[in-house]
Amino acid sequence: MKRNKIIKNIIRILFIIYIAALLSVLVFKLPTRLAADIIQRWFQGGKITHGTIQWVPFKTIVAYAGQVRTVTDWFFKNLCCNLVIFIPYGMLLPVLLKKRKILKTFLSGVLLILGIEWSQYLFGIGLCDIDDFILNTISVLIGCGCYKILKFMRQHISVRRKV
Repeated sequence: MKRNKIIKNIIRILFIIYIAALLSVLVFKLPTRLAADIIQRWFQGGKITHGTIQWVPFKTIVAYAGQVRTVTDWFFKNLCCNLVIFIPYGMLLPVLLKKRKILKTFLSGVLLILGIEWSQYLFGIGLCDIDDFILNTISVLIGCGCYKILKFMRQHISVRRKV
């Protein structure tokens, strides 16, 4: 039991670090100075300029996919990042929850993604895009799937050791 508690605490710490890094990149736009420049303008009396909202599903995905020539293209990197950035969320959070792990992980992931997209619109930091929401939500689901696969494998490996 003590080993499980240590592992859970390590996962808790990793999850906190992950969330901090996620918010730093997606909301505060680190390592760029975009958010810092906008905040500085606010303090100097500048107006908050709201971002834009892209409501048409798959518009950005199709446009970016059409512009990809190599895997080093920014368009490819953007699509891939949006598709994988929430996988750790879907994998780590269920470990920390007690009941309805996948449902709670999915719903909280959706709320987190909506919060991030809304903050990008509200504060004019980035683009609020339905396609980001779609890809990020798929990413949470992939993470949940990975969690379920790893849990299944762990259970079957431990059963075989006992036999």
